[in-house]
Amino acid sequence: MEHFGILLRIRALAMLMDQQAVVVSKELGLKGPELYLLYAIRRGGEPYRMRPTDIYKLLRVTSGTITYRIDNLEQAGLVTRIPDPEDRRSVVIQLTDSGRELVDKAVDSTFRLLGEPLTTIFKDPAEVRVFTGVLKKLGLLYDRMMDDSENPLVHDMESDAEVVKPKRATAKTSTRKARPRQS
Repeated sequence: MEHFGILLRIRALAMLMDQQAVVVSKELGLKGPELYLLYAIRRGGEPYRMRPTDIYKLLRVTSGTITYRIDNLEQAGLVTRIPDPEDRRSVVIQLTDSGRELVDKAVDSTFRLLGEPLTTIFKDPAEVRVFTGVLKKLGLLYDRMMDDSENPLVHDMESDAEVVKPKRATAKTSTRKARPRQS
């Protein structure tokens, strides 16, 4: 049951982060889900672009929902659709300079609201590295519970975490599929 307590604490922190995302979104004139879309693109790193399919899989929403959010963000000048350099039949969503500036402000505000308080309990850089390593292991574990075809993120955590891939439920044992983590 201790492990269930860990899950509940993680969920409580996720809920706190969601509440703070609403505050940050309002400060920046966005809706919370739009901010998460910008975070998703920003998280991917340079050149700050993602395929719409990868965005909706990551955020666990429908393609129609993502299209609506992209349309709103494109209208606001925060993202743009550009031809996919790897597949000329499709497009990728890229942050504009304004979008990058805005999401960087959001990251700074979120850190101020949620990250700075962590400095009161993690004073030693070694503790931060240990905790980050544990979180990476958890992330890797849950990523491995998701089919690779459904996981838009490519993680370089293999060397950071020695986690055995859990055995997936088969049709004989269960029809319930493990739910992936949300970022």
